[in-house]
Amino acid sequence: MAHLGCPQLNFLYADVDGHIGWQMAGKFPVRKDGSDGLLPTPGDSDRAGWVRFLTLDELPHLYDPPGGMIVSANTKPVDDRYPFPLGHTFEPYFRYQRITDLLHERRALHRLTPEDMGIIQNDARSLWAEKVFERFLLPTLAGLHFDTPEMEEIKRTLMAWDGRPTKESAGAAIFYATIDQLGRAILERHFGNQ
Repeated sequence: MAHLGCPQLNFLYADVDGHIGWQMAGKFPVRKDGSDGLLPTPGDSDRAGWVRFLTLDELPHLYDPPGGMIVSANTKPVDDRYPFPLGHTFEPYFRYQRITDLLHERRALHRLTPEDMGIIQNDARSLWAEKVFERFLLPTLAGLHFDTPEMEEIKRTLMAWDGRPTKESAGAAIFYATIDQLGRAILERHFGNQ
């Protein structure tokens, strides 16, 4: 793992003795000025030049954490106290939270099994979609009345949606199409349709 370049990866492991661990690996540059590489820097000096790469020991890692579990869902793996920049393209915590909740729920019932892991892996509940739906779309839809039976049926289907984005769900298809079109409309309103 110490020689891994790009892409940066998360390695999770478990052994037959019951130990678990996680190690981030890859090339993360340390810059002279401490900048994070998000923005361009002046090319007339080397003040943002790379000094070295973080060592494997400096990268985030865990071994047998106190909670007895490790969750990785492409979220930011460290808080703001971590001294080195690791990037900016992390996922929001919704999926991480859902996995954590499921692990706690299932572990409260019994020792976790491979079947439990399959259930968690295939879980389709989206906490993000639920939040957007409950806080934004549902209150908006409740006050809308459409002139055509087709639009009223679409509204009823969406309002009855259980929040799970499964391939069989008409409500999910309507939800994500609505969010996509809403995002486009907001961007076009502010930046034009180019």
